Amino acid sequence: MRPAIIFNLSSVLFKSYLRAGRSSKLSRVFSQPRIMLVINLVALVIPAALLQYFFLWMPLKVIKLMEPLIWQALVGLPIMLTSAIIVAGILFELGQSAGLSSSEAVNWLPISPREYVAASAISIVTMYSPLFAISVGVTLPLALKFSLMHVWPATVILSALALLLGAFIVEILKAAMNTVSSTVYRRGGRFAVVSRLVLLVVLFVIIQMAFNPYILYRALGVMVSGVDLVWFIPMIWPSVTVMSLIRLETYPMITFSVLSVAFTLLIFETASNLRLKYWSPAPVSIVIKSSPEYIPHTTALSRFGFSPLEAAIALKEFRVLVRRKDMARFIAIPIIIIISLILPTLFTSGYSGSYPGLFLMVFIPFMIPLMLSMITIGQEGKAVINLCMLPIPAKQLIKGKLFPAWIMATIATITTAAVLQIIAPMNIHTMLAAISASMLLIVVESFIGLGVGSRYPDYTIGSRSRYVTFKGFLIGFLAGGVSTLAIFAPIALHLISSGGIQGSAPIPPISLNITLPITLLIGSILSYFTYKYCKKGIENILSNQEV
Repeated sequence: MRPAIIFNLSSVLFKSYLRAGRSSKLSRVFSQPRIMLVINLVALVIPAALLQYFFLWMPLKVIKLMEPLIWQALVGLPIMLTSAIIVAGILFELGQSAGLSSSEAVNWLPISPREYVAASAISIVTMYSPLFAISVGVTLPLALKFSLMHVWPATVILSALALLLGAFIVEILKAAMNTVSSTVYRRGGRFAVVSRLVLLVVLFVIIQMAFNPYILYRALGVMVSGVDLVWFIPMIWPSVTVMSLIRLETYPMITFSVLSVAFTLLIFETASNLRLKYWSPAPVSIVIKSSPEYIPHTTALSRFGFSPLEAAIALKEFRVLVRRKDMARFIAIPIIIIISLILPTLFTSGYSGSYPGLFLMVFIPFMIPLMLSMITIGQEGKAVINLCMLPIPAKQLIKGKLFPAWIMATIATITTAAVLQIIAPMNIHTMLAAISASMLLIVVESFIGLGVGSRYPDYTIGSRSRYVTFKGFLIGFLAGGVSTLAIFAPIALHLISSGGIQGSAPIPPISLNITLPITLLIGSILSYFTYKYCKKGIENILSNQEV
């Protein structure tokens, strides 16, 4: 491999990630690799200085309570960073369209697969290096305070190795997506398209669950307890190395250090070989066939009050989620969220509260409809002009655009409620009240998401298509979070007052007959105002006005 080529290509890839479709001077300044050094320095110094300042006036008893925290932080930092890079890769790195990934100029440059994989991984690590800098800044004062400076340098080195490991795994995912796409395009047909979606979603879920911090934390917990049965899991070797260093076990530390490096190199070689075999997805082959005479017919949605136009828009949105490779991540993310929320309840015994499922259910109607509705305008790209040219009323566009989000969020909420009712049962009346609040929250969050997405769309087609601006993302999640708290607060107050959280409460119990109507009233009011907010944004889009 040629180091100069790798360095220059990684710099080009890093700049293209940030500059794609964005011409603002600010984004061009921050896309300079040298600027990242300044950002990382600030990200390291600020948390380190704040923690060091807090230690000056923090009571000694509180500091003693933090001692287990530094131990867990040093051991868990490598796997946490690997998991963070994989999540970011699923969200952003795998979001490029098939047309872009198959026509990149780099695909035709005289570089080897190893050089490309190394350069791409370095650019990914550079992009998310502030996460590493913040982690270093947080653990440094803790290591100084608790006399663990002999462990801290090794943790930093292994964490940097973990970042590279995560980046190489993202490269494997890229090649795997090209593999699936190539297979589908050769076979063709609707079944093949659906199969590709299922394979991609399963791939994302398996990779993320394999590096889920909770699962690996339990594995580490087994090892800490003295039952060394999971030493063969490669993903936790960097963390096992840190743990061996804390225990002053020299031979295990050296062994797992070598194994960690070897596993990272193995993943790099795997990514390079996959890149060599599946350099880019096969281009779409267009076959022109004679079609039968068109016979107008009604769709199944018409039975539920959907007009032909609304049904056509809704079916189009479903097809976008199924057929576009860059949209598969938005189906995988809700599944990952559901599994991640259920796992702690499934494996935690002796939970002191009576209703852990309620608080896990809140995330589903909050995240899924908000996320899916925010991207529905931006994902149109340049084709959004078609919406502006057609005589589509705002009400019908809203109904058609939001129907997929409503369906997916409702199914996910009911599924989560059923599973949690089995593993962590709650009172049936409380469960029904929570489901009622969730249905209202789904409507509110979808209106907020579409309203934000219509005001802050991002039509850029690039390596990190996000479909909504960062400002819109912040506004949407802030408004969605406040709405979630407002709707679920009365039910939470009922649970707290009735002793359903952590035992007896210092306030008299408040009946569900009082809190549920309040929840329904708040949800109805928020539904009305968020619908107005959403409708105004859609009307501005359809009238070609600035939003």
